[in-house]
Amino acid sequence: MLESTIAGMRRVVRLSLAVAVVSASWLAATTASAQFVDVDLVCTDPNSVFTNFADEGKWADFSDVSNCNKICKSFVNKCKAFSKNWHACTKKAIGDDAELERKAFCDPLTDKEDKKACKTEVKEEEQADKDDAKSDREELLGLCEEIEPDCVSVCTTPIT
Repeated sequence: MLESTIAGMRRVVRLSLAVAVVSASWLAATTASAQFVDVDLVCTDPNSVFTNFADEGKWADFSDVSNCNKICKSFVNKCKAFSKNWHACTKKAIGDDAELERKAFCDPLTDKEDKKACKTEVKEEEQADKDDAKSDREELLGLCEEIEPDCVSVCTTPIT
């Protein structure tokens, strides 16, 4: 059951990431801008955050220690912390990318209306990407919460 629960959670994360990638790819294809900051490279793939903490092989390493359930709780807290750190990094990278896009594509424009339209497009793109990242963070935090019962279930010592 534990393996199927973890596999199901991983599928949800992968699906949401696939949707985000497809959405981002479509958005990028509809604009004349380039990505100067590769968010996934700079901030890591959020799926790796979750899979690191949802690895039952790691749980087995401490399943027989007396404070196993406390370690599981700590795993949840660390998972949440890394998810929040991923989100902060991602927001910063998105903002930096948008700033570079404005400088590269909008600032050189001489027509005021074109420049304004360009900056508006970059700003809307930036906001959409940040909204997606916020949604991904909320999903990751929820998945982190779901780890604890599965982790505690491998503990062989009584819950204290």
